[in-house]
Amino acid sequence: MKQTDPQYKLRLPQALKEKIEQASKANNRSMNAEIVARLDASFAAELSPDEDLPDAESLNATASAAIENMKAIMWKAVVERIIEASKVGLDSVYMGIEEVPGANSERPQHQEIFAKVRQQLEAKGYKVLIHDLNYFEIIWG
Repeated sequence: MKQTDPQYKLRLPQALKEKIEQASKANNRSMNAEIVARLDASFAAELSPDEDLPDAESLNATASAAIENMKAIMWKAVVERIIEASKVGLDSVYMGIEEVPGANSERPQHQEIFAKVRQQLEAKGYKVLIHDLNYFEIIWG
């Protein structure tokens, strides 16, 4: 984004602002870039086959936004599995990347996203064992 791009003042609930701050730190970008990526991802799903073919730059932005969206989807799926397992007294959980909606272990981008999720987990004190490209174990006990 350029300094000359239009600006818009935005009011956010405190809890949402904190989520954006956390996500932007996890994704190593500014809060503004985080908000823009998430908005782009939300509009990406609206591309219709009836529309004219967008220019390559627009498609690259859409693809980038989709990858950013996949990070959030994967993180949410992992967090939900950990919470679900801890509620029944477990101290570890096995998870397959295919359990994440839309994820595919054969896509290099998704492998990169998983590597970032793994780093986030390890930074929070979890141990992550990778059994193969498709399955991993998350240990907190």
